[in-house]
Amino acid sequence: MNLEYIAGLDARGFIFGAALADRLGIGFVPVRKKGKLPSTTVCEKYELEYGFDEVEIHIDAFDNKEGARVLIIDDLCATGGTANAACKLVTATKANLIEV
Repeated sequence: MNLEYIAGLDARGFIFGAALADRLGIGFVPVRKKGKLPSTTVCEKYELEYGFDEVEIHIDAFDNKEGARVLIIDDLCATGGTANAACKLVTATKANLIEV
């Protein structure tokens, strides 16, 4: 698969994603709820069953490396809103989303 980064969704995706990134010897990037990350971020709003929420990623999460190969990890997928928002964030940073 030749991955360069794993992006893990807040918060259990951090556990699975960080462990896998460590095993593969690649970078880990957190995708967090709005307001939790320091520095400059890109934000994506998504719909929940009962309203809206937002997640964000650092604008330079993939070292400004255009085309970086990224896998997104989450612990479960209910409506898919968070995962879809994470996909949009990864592509907004000009990285190459390989799989979720």
